[in-house]
Amino acid sequence: MATDYDMDMTFHDIATTGFKVVRTWAFNDVPSKPQSGPYFQILAGGKTTINEGADGLQRLDKVVATADKFGLKLILSLTNNWNPERPMPAVAWSRRQTSEELPRGYLQNDYGGIDAYVRAFRPGGDHDLFYTDRIIIDAFKNYVKVVVTR
Repeated sequence: MATDYDMDMTFHDIATTGFKVVRTWAFNDVPSKPQSGPYFQILAGGKTTINEGADGLQRLDKVVATADKFGLKLILSLTNNWNPERPMPAVAWSRRQTSEELPRGYLQNDYGGIDAYVRAFRPGGDHDLFYTDRIIIDAFKNYVKVVVTR
């Protein structure tokens, strides 16, 4: 959500429908700092850089606080299990047949995940290294610790 108002309205609407629990992502892994927008950690070159700033985990803190404000509990997903480096269309699928083509990646859902860890720590490695490689496991455990102890 781009603004605090958007966040308030979204959680308000969820709460007024009677829902009590919401699942949201507590990860946003990138290989380098984006030009704009939030990111939670950089995974590159065999190391992690966790972003605890206003465009990082402070934004997740705001999500947690806003959910609490509306009496909602959160289930935080700490990574995902799919490969975000998939072939992408040159323009967004929803606008392919119109003259209002959007740039590649618009509204795409590439937020990192297991394969981002493998690419950062074991380039060319197999997806399953996430579950067996001590360095990757320790990097993920460190991120989890930072998030859950905020």
